[in-house]
Amino acid sequence: SRRAPVVFAAMGTFFALVLYPALCAVLHPEGPLAWLLRLLGERPVRVAILAYWLVLTIGAIALIGRVRTRMPLIIVRKLYHFLAVLLFIPAMLVEKQLMRIAFAGALSLFLALE
Repeated sequence: SRRAPVVFAAMGTFFALVLYPALCAVLHPEGPLAWLLRLLGERPVRVAILAYWLVLTIGAIALIGRVRTRMPLIIVRKLYHFLAVLLFIPAMLVEKQLMRIAFAGALSLFLALE
């Protein structure tokens, strides 16, 4: 029906603007952003991994943006797979807690965009 997207959007807006902040205030009084910043600052390796991810992502976007018109699509896709390996494996070996948070954030972002 045509009303389904409107109802879904209204429920999502209610959750994001009312329910989520209220639950965060009750369950975690310091707030989600303060908690995340504290978590990231607990170990210097976490900040190093974030910097590594940022540099690698910017470099990959620049590289793939330049070569995607000159290479077959299958090769470009393999470059993205290689990027995923370079991003995930070192962090999974060194900092599993950060990977859990990163996976949860990525999944949340994908679900929100879907």
